[in-house]
Amino acid sequence: MATTSSNDLTENLDRLVADFVRASQEFVVAAVAQAMVASPSASAPKPSKRAKPSKRAKSSKRAKPSKHRTPQEIAELGERFYEVLRLHPGESMAVIAEKVGVSPRELHHPVKRLMRAGRVHSVGQRQSTKYFPSVRDAEAA
Repeated sequence: MATTSSNDLTENLDRLVADFVRASQEFVVAAVAQAMVASPSASAPKPSKRAKPSKRAKSSKRAKPSKHRTPQEIAELGERFYEVLRLHPGESMAVIAEKVGVSPRELHHPVKRLMRAGRVHSVGQRQSTKYFPSVRDAEAA
C-alpha cells in the first residue's frame, strides 16, 4: 500500500477545488450566453413593480395639503381651551372641545403646551381623563 503525505493530499484537494470552480464558472458563462441568444428581450431590464405609478398618482384629484398651525394659532387655541376650562373645571376633553368649537384631536397639542407650562393638570387616563386649571395659575388670576 502506498502512503501519501499530507502535502500530497492538500495539493490534490486544492487542484480539485480549483478545477471545480473553473468548471462552474464556464458553465455559468455558457448558460448566460445561451439565455441571451434564446431571448434577446431578456437583456433589457424589466421595470419593477414599484416603478408603476400608484392609483393615487393616476387620479386627477390631489390630496389635501396638511394644515400646519402657526405657534400663534396654537397659543390662541390653548387660551380658548383654558378659558372654557376655568368655567367648567373637571370636564373631559370631548366636552371642552365641543364648547371651544373644535375636535378633541385639534386640542391635543395646545393642551400639552399648557400642561408643560404648569397651567393645566389632568386626572385619569384615556377617555376618563378630566382636566383642571392649576392651583398656582388660579391664585395668580
